[in-house]
Amino acid sequence: FDYWDDLKYANLIIFIIWYCTIRLFYQVEWYYVLLLSFITMVIYNFVYNKIHYSIHKIDECKYKDNFIFKWLYNNHIVHHLTKGKNKGNYNIVFPGADHILGLYNSKVN
Repeated sequence: FDYWDDLKYANLIIFIIWYCTIRLFYQVEWYYVLLLSFITMVIYNFVYNKIHYSIHKIDECKYKDNFIFKWLYNNHIVHHLTKGKNKGNYNIVFPGADHILGLYNSKVN
């Protein structure tokens, strides 16, 4: 997959989930939800690529002393060091998703 394939599939998944959920409460045209999901995925991918690159190039990162960045860095390091069936900590931008999905590891297993 390349960047646009990832964006396309993620956008489709987000659109389906959001459209079904939003339609429960509001009468919104499908194309507004599609636009919102596309904008969200573009922003998410930009932030992901920025943070992920910075984590792997920590010595060059100007945010390396920020406590949030340090937490994200440690979370991602556990992802790389944990092998096999216990692998987790997949989400860099929204690490809460790992908690919700039961994929969070506080230490290397």
